[in-house]
Amino acid sequence: MHFTSKIRTRVVSAVLLFAPLAAHAEWAKFSRDGSVQTMDLTENALIESSHRSYDVTADASAILSDVDFTKLTQASINFDHWAQMGMPGVEEMHTVKRISANQSLVWIYMTSNGTSTRHFQNVVVSPQIGFPIAEAGERHAFGNTFELTHPESRYKLPSGQVLSDSPSFSVFRGSWYLEPMSGNRVYVRYYVDATVASGIPSMFVGPIAERSMTDGIREMIRILANQARLR
Repeated sequence: MHFTSKIRTRVVSAVLLFAPLAAHAEWAKFSRDGSVQTMDLTENALIESSHRSYDVTADASAILSDVDFTKLTQASINFDHWAQMGMPGVEEMHTVKRISANQSLVWIYMTSNGTSTRHFQNVVVSPQIGFPIAEAGERHAFGNTFELTHPESRYKLPSGQVLSDSPSFSVFRGSWYLEPMSGNRVYVRYYVDATVASGIPSMFVGPIAERSMTDGIREMIRILANQARLR
């Protein structure tokens, strides 16, 4: 599969308000604009990332070709199978509670660069964003937001394993945005904002975390594309 990338580093201001992201006006910040047309319409990923002390931010966009939009949306929220898919760093991931039709509590165990995190995320899905897109057969864009949370209750797996709440982040939040296009293409945008909780000096943490995050994002997009590839 052809996959190239361009990386630019800049300070990305955290202007996104995650609570109202489900609103169509907020999701509009993620929709395609003219700049994406300068990319080859294959699987090219543009990743803008930055780090400041323990804070790391990444904003990635790509246009995937020869993919099924419905399969892609399903794979993006199929958290119970992310480890089996081979998502980078994901050792275990479980949906532990359905809060509503479009909101879930998810637990994740991830490892990276010799460190690990076990934490809960509040995930909110927006299955129909904005107006129907004519070029994509009147389908809507799709998205989800995720944010680190600390539930009051303790949760166990059917095996009896108690799920630990021991994050290596004080902040971990972001979103996926998927916009159907014509010709079995999909515009993908992924945003993440994280603050690493670490006793290691920030001069080492920031660059390592930024590099690990950008490499991981490329692989995540590649895996999702493969899950939705037209056979």
